[in-house]
Amino acid sequence: MGSGHLPLDGFGKSAYLHNLKYADVDLVNRDADNAFRIVTNPGCYDLQMKDKDARYGVNFFYGCPGYSDLCLK
Repeated sequence: MGSGHLPLDGFGKSAYLHNLKYADVDLVNRDADNAFRIVTNPGCYDLQMKDKDARYGVNFFYGCPGYSDLCLK
């Protein structure tokens, strides 16, 4: 998952999603303002959420450098 770079490598290197939205029960697109960070296996990947802003909305960097023995733990 991602680009092969950790989130701390930042824009242009790590994988990045912005203007994150979801469809509510009426299929209206809403900003994911209440999104929060959950990393279930930090030995395999990481996620760095950024503050919402006017240009990029809800956004985050994510990924990992590749397979690691830590993924098995």
